[in-house]
Amino acid sequence: MPFFGAFGIKVHAFYFCLLLLCLDGSLFADVVSVSPVKADLGGVPWGLNKNLQVTLANDTHKPLSISSISMTGDSSTDFAVQYTTCPATLDAGQSCALGVLFSPTSLGLKTATLAVVDDANNSPQKVKLSGTGIAPVLISVAVSPSPVSIVVGQTQQFAATGNYSNGSTQNLTGSVVWTVSVPSIASIGGTGLVTAIGIGSTNVSASFGGIVGSGSMSVGPTLTSIRVTPGPVATILGQSRHFQAIGNYSDGSTQDLTNSANWTTSVPAVATIDQSGLATPVALGSTSITASFNGFIGSASLTVQVFPYAVTGNMHSGREYQTETTLTNGKVLVMGGFSISQALPVPEVYDQATGTFSLTGPASTDRFLHTATLLPNGQVLLAAGASVPAGLLASAELFDASTGSFHLTGSLTTPRYGHTATLLNNGQVLITGGWGPAGFVSSAEIYDPTTGSFSPVGPMLQARGEHAAALLPNGQVLISGGHCFCGSSQVTATAELFNPQTQTFTGTGNLLMQRAAHSTVLLPNGKVLVAAGYTNLPGFVATDGELYDPATGLFTSAGPMVTPRTQQTATLLGNGNVFIVGGTGNGGNIATGELYDSTSGQFTAVPGSMSRSREFAASALLPSGDVLITGGFDGNVVSITADIYAAGN
Repeated sequence: MPFFGAFGIKVHAFYFCLLLLCLDGSLFADVVSVSPVKADLGGVPWGLNKNLQVTLANDTHKPLSISSISMTGDSSTDFAVQYTTCPATLDAGQSCALGVLFSPTSLGLKTATLAVVDDANNSPQKVKLSGTGIAPVLISVAVSPSPVSIVVGQTQQFAATGNYSNGSTQNLTGSVVWTVSVPSIASIGGTGLVTAIGIGSTNVSASFGGIVGSGSMSVGPTLTSIRVTPGPVATILGQSRHFQAIGNYSDGSTQDLTNSANWTTSVPAVATIDQSGLATPVALGSTSITASFNGFIGSASLTVQVFPYAVTGNMHSGREYQTETTLTNGKVLVMGGFSISQALPVPEVYDQATGTFSLTGPASTDRFLHTATLLPNGQVLLAAGASVPAGLLASAELFDASTGSFHLTGSLTTPRYGHTATLLNNGQVLITGGWGPAGFVSSAEIYDPTTGSFSPVGPMLQARGEHAAALLPNGQVLISGGHCFCGSSQVTATAELFNPQTQTFTGTGNLLMQRAAHSTVLLPNGKVLVAAGYTNLPGFVATDGELYDPATGLFTSAGPMVTPRTQQTATLLGNGNVFIVGGTGNGGNIATGELYDSTSGQFTAVPGSMSRSREFAASALLPSGDVLITGGFDGNVVSITADIYAAGN
């Protein structure tokens, strides 16, 4: 009894102690678990990855303080903790997650241990990790080159490159299955060699193991020839010329090959040329400028001369009072005119590439003292004028450069000649003044290309003819000077503005002198140059130029011209200067020209002269930057000849 009694007391005391420990949690305190404790992520291709989520559970009665989470072991770099939702202190009874990422960096078995260090008695909690890096897998196929352009008949070798999960690549050109999306455009062989058989676009695809890559290819027409422009052309010492190489293709299209062609000059002692096509004159003489590309050769002649005038081919008919219009294709339409008591019904087209005129049309009506306006659609509006024996014309017609044909459009409301025609910013054409059935008219009208009809606007404040018109930067039109029934001189200095919005005319400042048959040119600075013309001053020919400033509405002097003249032509050059040539003056008809420099504000003489004097001639700016001057009266005959002023570019 004492033994068992004493032992029993001890045993009861022991279990009582255990009970107390269990009740206050001190015996099994700070037990934290992870799940899973071991994980094999299996085989993963080198370069790819696989995820595993590990759960950390705080099954104790108190908060868990987490001090670190780490990856250890020989392959610890192949495993990484991608994310964790575990806070620094995890509340009792709560759990959190750790994301493990297995990304093998080589082949073979990889092992590592994820360890969580905290203040639990069983810290650190560990997860044994394993996985196997297996051979990388193909993830994409790249087709090259792409995009690529070739021409019909050419071949193109394509390559297929396999991109693998470990970042490596492999040439699969001979292993893939090649196809094209549009077999009518191109065919392809088993090695990726494409042959272009039609014009258009197609995709080129390579397939391997169910993975497809593709590239794009366009097939253009074949090159048939190269044309060098401008040519033939002249220049003077100190004035470079820029040439272009234009490729002509089998479908009728063209392409600028200037920067792709190889440029040479036949006589470097006369002119050199760089690989952008810029020719620099060295000495007087002639040379051939040549561009070559893919076996094709084009050339143009360049003459370096003392003076900037050069004779070009003759027209088929002598003309005066004709018009010149530079077409969108770079050629120049020479329309109408008067010669030996008759108007000329057959127009001509000038091509600087050949230096020749060719007949076109015929026009619907022979006319002179008409106007010609290039419309936004590329057609040319020929309006009113006079004819023999019909006299005043109200008819108008359109020239289509694409077909070389003319067709009538709506007629003007008032027959007239010696009028002006100005293309407005909205694509319509303003017709003003001129000589009508009862003399000078103040009427004006608008041509609308969309309806093919004329409608009256205005009228002007002053009836006038042989006046001038210029489109201003603000869209209004400046009307200045002209002949009129307005006193003994019958020449006016008045000017007015047409507003397309209100379709009305309002007055502006007067010219400094009365003028008719003068020229007005809008300068790059927004002002308008007024030059030459008849006047009421002694000699009856204007000696000075004027400038109109739209900002002030006033005219100011532009200084003296080199040669007083009227019935001249004036052309705005690409450099912003104005080339004035021909006409007649107190000494008779004029063969010389002059330049107005819009920067210095001065007139200077152009050295040399045209092949003959020209009054009532016409001029137009060529795409080369040169100026074509045709026909006119030389004091004896109406000329059939034409000159080129080599303005340079």
